[in-house]
Amino acid sequence: MDTPLVNKLILANVVRLMDQLVSHASVDRALRKAGLTRKVLDGRPGYIPFSQEALFAEAIARHLGEKNIGVIVGEQFRYKALGWYADYVLAAPTLGLAFERGQRALPLLHPGCNVTLSQSGTHVVLGLDTRLHPVVGARHVDQVVPFLLADLARHFLGETWTPSWVEMTGRNIPSEGALEQSFDVQVRRGGEAPAIALELDALAAPNPVARANRSMVRLQDLPKLM
Repeated sequence: MDTPLVNKLILANVVRLMDQLVSHASVDRALRKAGLTRKVLDGRPGYIPFSQEALFAEAIARHLGEKNIGVIVGEQFRYKALGWYADYVLAAPTLGLAFERGQRALPLLHPGCNVTLSQSGTHVVLGLDTRLHPVVGARHVDQVVPFLLADLARHFLGETWTPSWVEMTGRNIPSEGALEQSFDVQVRRGGEAPAIALELDALAAPNPVARANRSMVRLQDLPKLM
């Protein structure tokens, strides 16, 4: 797919977070600058170009004079806000299988985007290539990615777990200091995609939720549910 898309449920959640930071009128103006309205987001389920979410984030960032709006969103956005997609992923028996589920179902959440996975010594580096560059506002969206991936990992590894390091693309990272402060780990430049690093043996971490209490959503159920 040439144009990366985003499921409207994600942007709807971002809009709700922004409503807590600025006035609804300001959020509405930012949506209009991105060619969107609340009516579009609240209507039938579907997808919009990912670039429109980036433009919305840029409009909010400029309104607030905040360079790291993605960090602010990332600190508040929870993986479970992804709805049925999250239910399917978080029901996996182990963290490694959860990553596999996330990759398998990604076209239902972000058509046109790619999961990246590589090994670095005793670590595995998991990321999401949003394919937004050089769209205005792309860096705000990229800032959110490590937080979502880390929140997924914490379901299996505990709330106090933190990545060994974070990776971001490009040589110049305006958000580097904010990300390092938030995660309290090194942010490495020039990565393939925004990503987190974790030790290989963490992939075997079992699901702490008893099997009987996990969601029974199947991959084939997701298109209809979402």
